[in-house]
Amino acid sequence: ALVDITMVTTLVKKIMIGMVLGLVCYCALVMVLFNRNDERESSSSFSPNNSPSAPPKVGAFDTFLQRYENTQVDQDNDSEDHDFTDIDDQVAVLRIPNVTNPLHQHNDKLHSPLDDVLVPASSGKHTDHPVIAIITSDRQPHLKRLLRNLVDDCAANPAKIYVLDDGESSAKEVADEFGVHYHFFHANEANNHHDRIAHMNEHYRAVFGYFFEDNKQEYAIFLEDDLLLSQDALLYLNAGLSLMPSDPSIYCVSTWNDNSFRWNMGQGMHETRLMAGETSVDIDHHVGGRERQFFREEHFGGLGWGTSREVYLSKIKPAWRSHVAWDIVVQDASAGVECIFPEVARSYHNGPSEWTLSDIAPTTTSPLEQGGLIAMALNMEFSSDFWQSPEGKLEYLHKDRYESEVMQPYLARATFIQDSSQAAYFINESLVVVLAASSNADQLWSAEFDKFGLWAVGNGNVVRGVHRGSVFTRLFGNTILFVGQHSPYYKEHSARWKVPFDIKGVDTSFSLNSNTLRQDAYIYRIQKESISVEIGKEGQSCFEVCKKEQRPLSAGCSDVMLQLVNDCDVLKKLVHAKSCHRHNGEPSLVRKFTTPYWSSDSTVTLNHGLYLNCAASHLGVSRVCPCLP
Repeated sequence: ALVDITMVTTLVKKIMIGMVLGLVCYCALVMVLFNRNDERESSSSFSPNNSPSAPPKVGAFDTFLQRYENTQVDQDNDSEDHDFTDIDDQVAVLRIPNVTNPLHQHNDKLHSPLDDVLVPASSGKHTDHPVIAIITSDRQPHLKRLLRNLVDDCAANPAKIYVLDDGESSAKEVADEFGVHYHFFHANEANNHHDRIAHMNEHYRAVFGYFFEDNKQEYAIFLEDDLLLSQDALLYLNAGLSLMPSDPSIYCVSTWNDNSFRWNMGQGMHETRLMAGETSVDIDHHVGGRERQFFREEHFGGLGWGTSREVYLSKIKPAWRSHVAWDIVVQDASAGVECIFPEVARSYHNGPSEWTLSDIAPTTTSPLEQGGLIAMALNMEFSSDFWQSPEGKLEYLHKDRYESEVMQPYLARATFIQDSSQAAYFINESLVVVLAASSNADQLWSAEFDKFGLWAVGNGNVVRGVHRGSVFTRLFGNTILFVGQHSPYYKEHSARWKVPFDIKGVDTSFSLNSNTLRQDAYIYRIQKESISVEIGKEGQSCFEVCKKEQRPLSAGCSDVMLQLVNDCDVLKKLVHAKSCHRHNGEPSLVRKFTTPYWSSDSTVTLNHGLYLNCAASHLGVSRVCPCLP
């Protein structure tokens, strides 16, 4: 009996131990499944290692080019070798988790993913965006700046950021610091300029193939390592990319605008209303300000852009050529389609690696001496209300709606002026200027734009910002549309553009007293704004020259108005300058920004319009400044 009791006791102990072990295993299994599900909700939309949270292996690109040359990827094959999700995880929008993304709906009416509920970036929520590819090469400080910008300012998800490195010194430590994926890719050595072009060409081709072919991502965003993005850049890219499935004429979405300068975008401009125009500056009824205006263009802007797998496979890949700059390849492949771009840029290029968004905001003390394109305007407005609104879906950028709701209404109401300098007669007006250009590659575009320091012909001999032979920009607080004579808009509206503009028809009190339309217009604006042209002491900025008591320092000068005094005829008349000459190209960047400046022999140094900036000062330089009343 004693033996039987011992055996029973032993059996009970074994059963209890088995039950405990079974319960532990069950709990562990539940935790694993729960964590895996949680990781899938917050991780990258694909991973090359069949695990959403696993970092890609170093050297994953090493064999890609060989496979790219020898393997034809089946575009319609549903891959079983990669872990990726549908487009539900590939559009950029700050949103509450577990909200279905409407882009995944395949119905007749495509809804923007911005139907989802937005949350502030400060809430700690990640932006749900496509994979972000950062191209880097031996610029670790700039890479670190961009990663901090993406994570802190744009609420980007580190699990969806990929650093693609082809430099001699590894950027893996920087990638690891921010918890993002890292790939090293070794292309051929670049011993000269030609080889560097081939090197970058090879790298970009590998990157495109890796995301769009190997991992079949529907969308991807491509960034260079020396960029900074505005806070709403990912929301904007999301809205633009959301239009692509229903509009095959959209080729890409770019955050860059070559002609987004502070002086012509009006950041800090004096808002006095005057003379000929009192109408709204809005391009169309959809938007309330230039920060919320977006366009279509036939030029590929790059410098922070996104596109689709469909575009890559159907247009870019078939057109690829080695030993050609990659962006020229992308430009040449875009015939018949267009990119979306913002009026006020959502990306900022170059600048010191220690800069943040606050360092490039319009201020009276911008650190010009450190270099960088400080003249560029970057959007500093963040409005979740806008991106949640119908206007924030940017649906008016669909091809047909853009013509009927943007272009044609503008052309119908715009005032025709015979010379672009006559824009100075107006403020808050819609204007049209006709150029005798015969094509988008005509050098007349460059000759005209160079008057104001604007960029014209770019990659592939295509005018930056051009749409059907026309280009929008801003001058002196006005919207102005340049129309080439080859444009269909010229053929449609030229009959109305025969009578030249005459200021006497608007303001009979003004006396024309010069031999040039430009001088007349500039002096008229200076007089109407009650601007005084003053010569400062050596080392003063124009803010200091124009300083008055009981008002902010920045209220005395406007970059917009600097254009008026960057003209020799005007300065000869108003401050009795003897002669003028152009800046000699000396390496001091700050000295470029101090133009126009005065010399002791009464000569004035002028410069390219893109360097106009009230904040700049330099020892030994006496600035010529337009001081506001």
